[in-house]
Formats: sequence, structure tokens, C-alpha cells
Amino acid sequence: MRRFGWLAAAVLLIGAGAGAETYLVYPNSVVTIQAAIDAATHGDVIELADGVFRGPGNYNIEYQGKQITVRSQSGNAANCIIDCAPVSPPHGDYHRIGFIFDSFEGPGAILQNVTIANGRALDT
Repeated sequence: MRRFGWLAAAVLLIGAGAGAETYLVYPNSVVTIQAAIDAATHGDVIELADGVFRGPGNYNIEYQGKQITVRSQSGNAANCIIDCAPVSPPHGDYHRIGFIFDSFEGPGAILQNVTIANGRALDT
């Protein structure tokens, strides 16, 4: 297991073979889900530790056309929650959603075993 430079101690990089990497992201970390996606390349896996992910970078998450997997590390969606509720005091951002798939991601963009709470559906 290697630590990933600028994400040290917040996201762990675990070798997944065949060039793909696995990133582990923890709730309440300075590293967000979006930051892990930004660092990932096609075929990588981002595992989310159990807990509640809140705040900027943990809602309105964009895959950016990448063929990656974001999933709960434990496989239990009830224990891995993306909470899109505004942080107090609210800043007028009421259009929060969990994940955005609008860049031709295709079938290789996978989201598994996470709960999205307090989000809003995006009408397209």
C-alpha cells in the first residue's frame, strides 16, 4: 500500500494490478470524493470508507467522462452516505445532487453501494 503524494494520509493508494489503482477516501478528510476522481484515470477504483461525506467536493460530484468505479469499501450502502444537505448556515445552494453523469461516461462509469441523502434530482 502506497500513499499518494499530495493526498497523504487522506487517500490511500492501493495497487489494483494491470495499471489500475484503488484510492481510499475517508469522511471528514481534507480530500474529497471529487479530488479523488480528479486524480483518477480510466479503470481506477475509488473506495469510500464507511461514514457520512459532507461539504463541497462531496456533492455535485462529476465523473468528467472517466470510466472509473466509485463504491463503498464495505459494500454496505447504509453505512456509506453522501449527504447533500447544505452546511449551516445555508449559502443559497439548494441545487445539490450526489453525482453528475453528463460527460458521456458510458458503461464503465460505475457507482456502487452508496446512499445519497438530502439531494435533488437533476432534470435534463
